[in-house]
Amino acid sequence: MTMGAKPKVDEAYGMKKLKMPLKEMAQAMDLRAFITRARVLKLYRHALRTAYRAPPHSRGELLLTMRLEMENNRHCDDPQRIQFFISEGLQRLKALDEMLDMQGHH
Repeated sequence: MTMGAKPKVDEAYGMKKLKMPLKEMAQAMDLRAFITRARVLKLYRHALRTAYRAPPHSRGELLLTMRLEMENNRHCDDPQRIQFFISEGLQRLKALDEMLDMQGHH
C-alpha cells in the first residue's frame, strides 16, 4: 500500500479492508513461496541427515524412499497440501529419529 492511500472501509462490518496493489500481492506470494520452499528444503536436509544415521544395509532404501516422496510431490502448488506434506514428513522423521535412538544409532 502506498503512503498516501487510505484503506477501504467494508460498510457491512465497518472494518477496514487493506487493498494491496497487484504487484505487492505478487511479491507477498513470492515471499510465502520462498518461505515454504525453505521449509521443504530444511525438511529434506533433516531427512537426509536422519537417513545417514540408519544402519548401512537399510540406508540406500531409506534414501531412495525419501527422494521419491519429494519427487512425487515436487509439482504440488496447493499451499494446504504442501503444509500437510511438511507436517506429515516431520512426524514421520520424528518417529524414525526415535526408532534410531532406541536402536542406538546416533
